[in-house]
Amino acid sequence: EIVYRDLPGIVLFYGAHWYEYNEKVWTNWPNAKNPWWYPAAPWHLSALPVTFGIHRVGEVKKVPKWMETVDKGGFLIPTSEIMADLQSTLK
Repeated sequence: EIVYRDLPGIVLFYGAHWYEYNEKVWTNWPNAKNPWWYPAAPWHLSALPVTFGIHRVGEVKKVPKWMETVDKGGFLIPTSEIMADLQSTLK
């Protein structure tokens, strides 16, 4: 009881809470097991595609086709391809 009443909260680092989410209402959040997009802070422009990929629990909805990599018919270019292209310019 004394610990909870008398000790202050101690912040260990800034901004750790920005990627918290739950799947009670919305599901298909990108994460390590479902890596269709990378985790992005909700206030950042790179988080916009997440709004197209999540859906209400119980609904069946896939991530839009344009979110796929170019080899699968989408618009995204894999980072590995970009790095390979950059390496080839150095030769």
